[in-house]
Formats: sequence, C-alpha cells, structure tokens
Amino acid sequence: MRCNKVKHFLSIVEIRTKVVSVSSFLLGTLFAVRYLSGQGLGSDSFRAGKSGAEIFVGRAITMFLATLCVDMGTTAWNTYFDYLRGTDDPRINREPDKVLIHGGLPPAYAFWTAFWLYIAAMMGGLVLSFQVGFWILPLGALSMAVGFFYNAGPMPISHTPVGELFAGGFLGFGLFLISFGVQVAGRIDSMGPQWRPWTLAILAAFPSLFAVAAILAVNNACDIEGDKLAGRKTFAVLFGKNAGEILAVVLAFLAYLGGIVLSWVEILPRIGIYVFPFSALFALYRFYQMRKLGYSHSTKSRNMKSILQIFGVWSLSYGGTLLVGLFRN
Repeated sequence: MRCNKVKHFLSIVEIRTKVVSVSSFLLGTLFAVRYLSGQGLGSDSFRAGKSGAEIFVGRAITMFLATLCVDMGTTAWNTYFDYLRGTDDPRINREPDKVLIHGGLPPAYAFWTAFWLYIAAMMGGLVLSFQVGFWILPLGALSMAVGFFYNAGPMPISHTPVGELFAGGFLGFGLFLISFGVQVAGRIDSMGPQWRPWTLAILAAFPSLFAVAAILAVNNACDIEGDKLAGRKTFAVLFGKNAGEILAVVLAFLAYLGGIVLSWVEILPRIGIYVFPFSALFALYRFYQMRKLGYSHSTKSRNMKSILQIFGVWSLSYGGTLLVGLFRN
C-alpha cells in the first residue's frame, strides 16, 4: 500500500522532469562560485576575489528543497487542471504517468499534493529569507504564482503560443538568477559596480531559458491533438506540428550556441568552446531519432525521454565547463 502511495506521488509530480529545476539551481549556484572566485572575462570583470568562493551550504540546501517543492507542486497543479479541462483525454493520451485518467486516482489527490507542496515551499522561502534577506520572498511568491497560473485561471499561460518561453523564463532563466543571488547575497557589496555581477549572471542564464523551453516545445508538439480538443492555442496548434518540431530543435541548439558564445567571451571557461559543440552531436542524433519516430501522444513518452536526455547532456556540458574552469584555476 505504501509503495503504491509513493508511486502515485511520483507520477503526479512527474519526478523524471525534476532534472529541469535541479539543473537551473545547480548551474546558478556554480556560476556564483565562478564569480566569487574572480574568474572570467579577464581579471577586470570578475573581481570578487578567491577568498569568497566557497558555497554557503545552508543556503544551498534550503534553496534546493524550496525549489523542488515549487517545481513538484507546479506539476501537480498542471496535472489537476489538465484533468479538469479535459486536456488529458483518455481517448488520446497514452502516458502511463497520467494516473488521474489511467490509474483511477481521484483529482483531489493532485489538488492536495500541489497544495501541501506549495505550503512546504513557502516555509522554505521563509527560512531562506532569514539567511539571505527578505528580497527572496516576493521572488518566491512570483515564481509560485507563475507556476499556478501556468495552467489555471481563465487564460492559462500554457494555452498561449508563448507558453514554452514563459516556462523557460520561469524554470530556466529565473531560477538560475535566484540561485545565483542566494549565493552572492551580502558578498558583493564592496566588490565594485553592482551591475557587473548581475549583467554577467543574466547573460549566463539565457541558455538555460532556451534549454527548458525546448522541453516544453517537444511536449506541445506531441500534445497537439489533445490541445486542440481542449481549446489550447499553443505554438504547435497555431502553426502546425512541423513548426512545433522546428521550434524545439531551434530552442535546443540556441542553448548550445549560447554556451559557445559565453565561452568565447569568457563569461564561461574557454573550454566550453569545445565541450558544447561536441555534446550538440548527441542532441542532433536524438532529434533525428525523434523525427523518425514522429510526434504524437503515442510516441510522447519516448520523445520526452529523448528531450530530457538532451537537456541532461546540455546541463552536464554547462556544469562540467564551469567545474573544469574552477579546478584549473
């Protein structure tokens, strides 16, 4: 019985997709260490000094747990509202993880799972505010609001043509910057112009935005039949399945291109110039396989597995580039 409860919980929150938030958290944290170690763009742009390069473990753990709760809660809200709106139609959907339509689980389970995860995230945010400052509270509240209204309300964000970019901005760009800010808070006040670290962090966060958006683009390209029935106006619904597939490929390779450019200008270590193109070959191979397989509800599970693998390889490329740069310093 306990095993079934755990399995149901993991299905409701789609635990396999949590690699997304974990990636943004880790990359933002590692980039903070790079800044604090005084590396990048020569000796003039990263001026923090090596003495401040250590990670605040307490902050990192609290941030990680709060992030995970927000991400899981958001997915549970999406599961709940997809069921209510009929987006997950059992006549079309073939995903085994959709336990509300295939497992006979009541929708209230998803609702209360989301509710309590958001409560846990609030508690984590409150603890974090005492560690880094109360500026984190409105950002956390905004993140949770975006997560909730992604699929809720009269005009859900996920029903619009910009849903992919919005999700990328929330889970990729925003989470990267918040993770960076949690580590550098209180440590850069006397280290030169305040615009410098945030300008560098903003530039470094853009590839994460594209990488996360690519996942949503694949998801929407596969969901086009169900989305049409539910009245969604996603990019794939408006412009066709082929356009949705192209969008996913373009977004994924913008993430790799962003890594190359950032390495070229030394916001990331120069080794990234070689790491990102090499790892992009894996993405090219996976997209070729996905193209042969086709994008539909029946192939969605396999295609989502592929795009998450692409995302994982990209994350390892980004994180590995940062780590190699730190160890070589």
